[in-house]
Amino acid sequence: MLVIPILNKTVFFMAAARKLITRPEAEKTLNALVDAGYYISPAEYALLLSKLKK
Repeated sequence: MLVIPILNKTVFFMAAARKLITRPEAEKTLNALVDAGYYISPAEYALLLSKLKK
């Protein structure tokens, strides 16, 4: 599993935008981080997912 101690959302989306990771991989990674205990507010989580689907 990927371990990221501090999630920088800008870097996360830049990686997806530059196709370093696919959008499904980005979504899967975000969900894995949340499952592992990374806290993100429900509103921010929904916003991140909606941006990934664009």
